Amino acid sequence: MTGKLEKFISGSFCNPGTLGKNLPDRTDIQHDAPADGDFAPGPDEGRSIRDDHTGGIGVAAGLGIMMVCLLIQSIGFITHFAFGDGVDGESRDSYVTGYDKTAHIKTTASNALNLQGLMDYMYVDGRNENSVILYGGIPGIGYILDMPSAITTFWPDLDSYNYYEWAKDLQRLYNSAEDPVVITSLQTAAWMGRDDAAIDYFGLDRSDYESDSKLADLMKYMDDKGYEQVYSNEGYAVYMAGQGR
Repeated sequence: MTGKLEKFISGSFCNPGTLGKNLPDRTDIQHDAPADGDFAPGPDEGRSIRDDHTGGIGVAAGLGIMMVCLLIQSIGFITHFAFGDGVDGESRDSYVTGYDKTAHIKTTASNALNLQGLMDYMYVDGRNENSVILYGGIPGIGYILDMPSAITTFWPDLDSYNYYEWAKDLQRLYNSAEDPVVITSLQTAAWMGRDDAAIDYFGLDRSDYESDSKLADLMKYMDDKGYEQVYSNEGYAVYMAGQGR
């Protein structure tokens, strides 16, 4: 961690006094992980049944290939969007340890460290049993933490999740007793904390954030509900309402 980034993580957009509750960074990140019956038609079935069977095999094979492709795509989605793998050329040679969800997913050393810290914190005292709102391009975190989404998507900052649906979901939360956990990327946390030094450090496009109506709504909701930041590392920030901590 650079000196500047360490200052930002413990600075103004991370509530003073709350980071002492963070678990220590894990240093035991694991690297380079260890590695139908025959069809026999009866005497009266004839060629047509054999042809039907052959067609059935073709359909089954096609479905099998499609399922394999979907599985590969799903793993790729989880790996890319939850882990942000390889975006800066860093080797993927590390694993998050201790959790079934990440047992066989390889990632970069920095992502593994950040995810390990986040998971260790969220699994303490069942914090992951709450619902969650994710923001900042991190939809895969819901899967990794095995947390249900408090709204109709894990990816509210995606344009295809329109503002009408967002406003409806948020109003429902206002009208309920539910206080979901909010997890954001560290860049989003920097903007939410209005820390100019951190915003400049991350090179955030201020106009993009200023025009993000959903994020503005989320910040107001969190302010109205009395949310505080309870954990952060170099990748993520966690917020909970006062009674949820």
